[in-house]
Amino acid sequence: MINDLVFSNFTFTPSATGTGLVPVASQMSFTLDNPGTSTGTGQTIWGFEFNPNLSLVGIGSEDIQINYDITAPVAEITSVHLLETAVTSGTATATVAEGPDCAKTTLAGGCEFLPILGVTPGSPHQDLLGIGPSIFLHVFKDMNVTSASVNSIAALSNVRDSVDETPPVPEPATVGLMLVGLSILALRRRQA
Repeated sequence: MINDLVFSNFTFTPSATGTGLVPVASQMSFTLDNPGTSTGTGQTIWGFEFNPNLSLVGIGSEDIQINYDITAPVAEITSVHLLETAVTSGTATATVAEGPDCAKTTLAGGCEFLPILGVTPGSPHQDLLGIGPSIFLHVFKDMNVTSASVNSIAALSNVRDSVDETPPVPEPATVGLMLVGLSILALRRRQA
């Protein structure tokens, strides 16, 4: 649990080709954004900064896909933030693709499919702003380093994945009841 968000149902799926080594879960560490500050918007955010420790020299690839769910107590998730720290040379690439592939405005509701975010060393940050507000997100994240030549190098050392929350606006009936209550208190003070 981070702030009032529950992060659950984590899965870790590694793969590799060529000179790449199959990643293991123990090589991937994380710290919490509890809270953090979005690089792009300055918003307060909650989530993770993963260090996948992917590093490749030569022809091949290393890949980690993780999946997890984020559940809020009410529909208040309004943005998704993705950032990577990576180094590449030659024909190598280091990419992170993230899809909040199921967003729900109610727990019993159907899925809304949101656009996939993607970042590279040349464009290391992307936000998906103004979603929802959602009560639930299923997130899949694909972290990959790939090289097509023997002299190329790729390393991926940090992937930030966080969301921000906007508390829901009270319904008009709730606001009306609050105003009636405040009016009664004001009248009692005048009478006292």
